[in-house]
Amino acid sequence: MIRPDSVPVWPEQVELREGHIFDAALDILHPVNETGQVLLGEVDGKRSIAEIVRTVCERYGWPDAEVQADLIETMAHLNREYLLNFRKPPLTVRLQNQLLRMLVLLRTLQAPLTGIRHRISLTRDGGWFGILRTITGAVLRSLGIQLLVIAALICGFLSALNLMNLQEAVFFTVSLYLGLILHETGHAVAFFRVSTPREQAFFCTKPGYLQIVHKMRPPRDELIISLAGPLVPGLCAVLLAIAVLTGIIPVSGEYAAWLPVAAFGVHLFSLVPPMADGKKIRSSLKLLAVIKQSVREAAPGKED
Repeated sequence: MIRPDSVPVWPEQVELREGHIFDAALDILHPVNETGQVLLGEVDGKRSIAEIVRTVCERYGWPDAEVQADLIETMAHLNREYLLNFRKPPLTVRLQNQLLRMLVLLRTLQAPLTGIRHRISLTRDGGWFGILRTITGAVLRSLGIQLLVIAALICGFLSALNLMNLQEAVFFTVSLYLGLILHETGHAVAFFRVSTPREQAFFCTKPGYLQIVHKMRPPRDELIISLAGPLVPGLCAVLLAIAVLTGIIPVSGEYAAWLPVAAFGVHLFSLVPPMADGKKIRSSLKLLAVIKQSVREAAPGKED
C-alpha cells in the first residue's frame, strides 16, 4: 500500500529526463508533464512522498493536500507500469500489511493492499552467480510467503498422518523454491544466450506474481526463451523420479517420495497455452509458420 511515508526510488534502467521517463531495458519513452517533471525530479531514494510534497509546496506555494493526493496517484500509476520502485517499509508496517492481506478475502478489496509492485533489473554484470542471486531474491520477494504457506499446509497434513518426516518436509519445501528459481533461471539464461550484449531485461514482481520482461525478439528466439523456463525444472523432475525409483534417494512413504517430483514437474503445465509461457509458445509457433509459408510463396517468384 502506497502511503505518504513510502520512499520512492528509480529502478535501474529507468531514468527521468526532460519531458519523459526513459526505460532503457525496453527502449521506450513515457511522456511527463511539467508538474510531474517537478515532482518526480525530487525522487532521490531517500525522502518519502510526504517530504517531497512538503519541499515542493514550500518552494512553489502549492496546496499540500492536493499535491500529495495527485503525487500518490501518479506514483501508483508508475509503479503499476514498473517504472518506479518503493523501498521496503519498516518491519512493523510489513507485518501489518501482511495481516491485512490475510484478513481481506475479497479480490476487489485485496487489490489496493497488494498492489505495490517492484522492478528488479537483470543484467550480465555480476556473471551467472549474480543472475542466480537476482532471481533468488525476486522469487523470495514475490512468492516467498505463499510457497511457505503451501509447504506448511501440505507437510503438516502428511505429518499428522505419519506419512512424512521432518527431513522429507524440508526437502519438499526446498523443492518448491528451487523449482521456481530454476524456472526463471531457464528464461534468463535463454534470453542472454539469444540476445545481444546491449539488450537488457528485468523482473516484474508483486505479491504472488513474477515475470521476466524484455524487448520482443524474433519468433524463434521467443520460442527458445519460453520453452527454457518450464523445461529446466521439468528435467529435474525426471531425474529426481529416476533417483526415487532406483532407491538413490531413500524415502519413508509413497506420498513423501513423489511430492518433490511434483514440485518440479508441475512447471511443465506452463507449456499449456492457458499459461503465460504456453501462450507465448503458441504465438511464436504461429509466427514461425506464417514466416515459413511466406518464404515458400516467395520462392517461385525469385526463380522467375
